[in-house]
Amino acid sequence: MLEDGFVVVDCETTGLDPSRDAIIQVAMLRWSPVQVSRLDYFINPGRAVPETVQNLTGFRHVDFSQYPCIDQVRKSIQEFIGDSPLVGHNLAFDLQFLQRVGIHWAGDTIDTLQWAPIALPLAASYRLSDLVDTVELGQFHDARVDVQATLDLVMKIRDRLGQLPSSLQKDLAFLLGTEWNWWQVPSTQSQEPTPEPKEYRDSLPLWSHQYTPASWLGPLSLPTAWHIVPNGETNGGK
Repeated sequence: MLEDGFVVVDCETTGLDPSRDAIIQVAMLRWSPVQVSRLDYFINPGRAVPETVQNLTGFRHVDFSQYPCIDQVRKSIQEFIGDSPLVGHNLAFDLQFLQRVGIHWAGDTIDTLQWAPIALPLAASYRLSDLVDTVELGQFHDARVDVQATLDLVMKIRDRLGQLPSSLQKDLAFLLGTEWNWWQVPSTQSQEPTPEPKEYRDSLPLWSHQYTPASWLGPLSLPTAWHIVPNGETNGGK
């Protein structure tokens, strides 16, 4: 459950292919209702960092050869994760790279990229930089900035889920089960909510207003992108 705490993770890499590319930065943020702790490393990838990556991350003047290789920090990363749920934005990408270097996890995984369309169906884009106001945080694609932005997005998603019509909250709870329950959504809706605006209603999935629970379980199959993925399995990459 969200209130039990979780770890936000983000990796920066030399490219998009975990079978060929390497991690150059790992940042993690452990959140609980009473404490926030952080861990971050620059990582020596054992190769030159492409100029495009240097420009994207802002690490143009970082000498990665001075930093530890992943083998030297793997234990610290593993211990920081522990058995906590892992949260990230497009989390599957990060998990593939972590798994490739022998870092594993036992807790659930929650991808804010998969939940943002449910909570924010009218968003023009679901890039992290478009979902969170991070003027004071720094440059995106610095993993330290991205984990803080992702934490802010987690709280924004939770708040917006609580503002959904109560009938839709019940629908989602019925359909998504433990995935919905993890958010511990604080409902702000009354028992008799006023009808939502037509623009909002038309943006929602058809099943949210046109099917009763009894009819869902026949023709409807839940998109795999809405599942929390347990025990280190992933649903794809960037």
